[in-house]
Amino acid sequence: MRFQAREQACEIREDGTLAFTWSGIVDPADVSALFHQLRERLAGPKRNVLWDMTGLQLLPGETRRRLLDELLELRPTATAVVASEFFVRVPVTMLLEVVATEIAPKPEYGFFETESEATAWLSDRAREVVAP
Repeated sequence: MRFQAREQACEIREDGTLAFTWSGIVDPADVSALFHQLRERLAGPKRNVLWDMTGLQLLPGETRRRLLDELLELRPTATAVVASEFFVRVPVTMLLEVVATEIAPKPEYGFFETESEATAWLSDRAREVVAP
């Protein structure tokens, strides 16, 4: 199932992962609209999140604040971020560190060069949660 808010998109994958594509300059209203659509459809346990930020140009302060609020409500188990640019990694790291201080157990996060690496890492996290 795919959701769209202008340039921003999210797909709910078969394994339950929420795969976001953030591109251009992300407007806070787009974040709100996208998560609103997701909340109407989501049910069940915490989920893994994948953020493809390879097309991102800017993540303004108010947008980061909305993302923080939405992630705190979503309570992800792990977040994989596909991004290699320093200007993306720094604010996203700060955002995910705040999320990690507010949610117990602490959700993991990691940065990856490719979506396939990020997906594999999330699959490993999911197997660890299920394993006895």
